[in-house]
Amino acid sequence: MIHAEAPDDPYHGPAAEPRTEPDPEFDPEPAAEAPATARPSAEREPDVPASSAAGGRERRPSTPVPPDWLGPVPERYREVVTAGLALLLVAAMFGTVWTTSRYGDEWAKKYGRSYLDTARIELASAPPGTVFFDTPLPSEVLSNLSWPYNYQSRFFAAAGSRPEFVEDTENASILDGLGRVQVAIIQGSNVVPGPQEGCGYLVQAGQTVRIPLDKPRHHWDWVVRIGYLSSADGTAVLRFGQGSHTFPVKRGLNQRFFEITGGDGAVELTVTGGPDLTLCTNEISVGDVVPKPE
Repeated sequence: MIHAEAPDDPYHGPAAEPRTEPDPEFDPEPAAEAPATARPSAEREPDVPASSAAGGRERRPSTPVPPDWLGPVPERYREVVTAGLALLLVAAMFGTVWTTSRYGDEWAKKYGRSYLDTARIELASAPPGTVFFDTPLPSEVLSNLSWPYNYQSRFFAAAGSRPEFVEDTENASILDGLGRVQVAIIQGSNVVPGPQEGCGYLVQAGQTVRIPLDKPRHHWDWVVRIGYLSSADGTAVLRFGQGSHTFPVKRGLNQRFFEITGGDGAVELTVTGGPDLTLCTNEISVGDVVPKPE
């Protein structure tokens, strides 16, 4: 009763039995340690299939963790190592681009030097009166993106043997891709064969004849070649869209090359001279100057 009424008694359960310490004199062999009554949860938990998990839900495999490439690197050095690797990658890419561009530059220099050396030899041995139209260089020598500096007149400006460039001539030549002097022809649109047998298109003095092309040309800078047979000397005017060119006509079988700026699906030819002047033509080409096939 005294124990039950004590307000400051810390024990609210049954009275604890007094604990006795073993006396080593009477208990020479201490009691063996009691086996553990509980094992860690990792050892206690049996292998349970995913389908028998609590709540009847299946266990899903956890999201794979990406490999840590900088695993061996201490945390305080990782930022420096990452920055170094990024700089190394940028340097490698820059080196690749620079090497490729330098290779292209060296190739262009070698090709251009060979082209210039060949052209000098060819021009020095060309017959007198050899003339050229000012045309672009081969793209291997100088890219078309460098217009207008990729034209031959600018390229040979400082050369010792400079070609003679013209806008109108009876016979034209051209330097091919290797720098050799070749006979020039026109690659582009040609006139449709004319109705007059043995003549093609008959143009008499004071008349204008419209001659269709096999395919139209847009407005641009072109070169025209006309092969004709004339009964007498005179003058001819060829119109191509908004462009026109006047050239002399000689008696007999002749040809003429000249530059013109225009575009259309046909050309118009007018001749003037004596009353007995007639001109036959079935060869008119509008396009670009190219080497004659060998």
